[in-house]
Parts: sequence; structure tokens; C-alpha cells
Amino acid sequence: MSSRFVEDGSYLRFRNIQLAYNLPVKKSAKWFRSAQVYVSGQNLITFTKYSWYDPEVNVYGGSNSFNQGIDYSIYPMSKSVTVGIRCGF
Repeated sequence: MSSRFVEDGSYLRFRNIQLAYNLPVKKSAKWFRSAQVYVSGQNLITFTKYSWYDPEVNVYGGSNSFNQGIDYSIYPMSKSVTVGIRCGF
């Protein structure tokens, strides 16, 4: 084995981010007690100097795998954004 292809895999990832705003609801409102608008994101930002797609790799499986950290250009974790409204009745 060679250490030629070993590189620093340290990273900082914001896995779950949520921004919410509580809408003002009057006490006399018949339909809603509370209302909130939100935006949520998963895996949006990763800070790293790792040269491939994703520094959090394990091509061969679970945590007991003998070959942990081997990267054969595996796809990165997917990013998603959710926008919604929460209402309390």
C-alpha cells in the first residue's frame, strides 16, 4: 500500500439549516391560533479542502468495514430545500 493518494478529509458541513418567521395573527382570528413560514435546507454547504466530491466517504459499507475512507468517485450527499407554512388551529 502507498500513502500517495491519502489526503486530509476534514470538513465542516451544515447538515440541517432552518429559517422561520412567525406571522402576526390577531387574537380575534377565527381560523388560526398561529402561523409560521419557513425555509429548510439539508446538506447545502460543505467547507473542505478535499479534492473530490464528498469528504464523508465509505464506499464499502458500514463502520466495521476494513476499507473505510476509500473514495472511488462516489456521488456526494444530495442537497434539498423545503419551503412551507405551519398553521395552528
